Amino acid sequence: MSSKFFHDIRFFAIAAFFLLSASVSATAAPDHVFEAEAADRLGGASKVADRGASERALVGLSKPGQCVKFTKLPSASKLAIRYASVSVGTISVAVNDQPMRKVNVH
Repeated sequence: MSSKFFHDIRFFAIAAFFLLSASVSATAAPDHVFEAEAADRLGGASKVADRGASERALVGLSKPGQCVKFTKLPSASKLAIRYASVSVGTISVAVNDQPMRKVNVH
């Protein structure tokens, strides 16, 4: 992956909630957490109140085409997606202008 791994990231999903964390260096750097509710919500994605969430909200993606888009994030070498899903399937993840990759959701 490129050194500008994180400047633009998009998620496309069905019935999932997301929290994104990234390790900004491969040398045991602290993780930086970027919460989905702070990202741009597109395609009708909704902010959902959740008392158990760190910022008391999540992003609900319940239909194809709904997504969250993170921009202007620091470069990173790793990506971790934390989610809760009501159904099994896949999500598509795109980083920068790279092709989308499918990720299993269990």
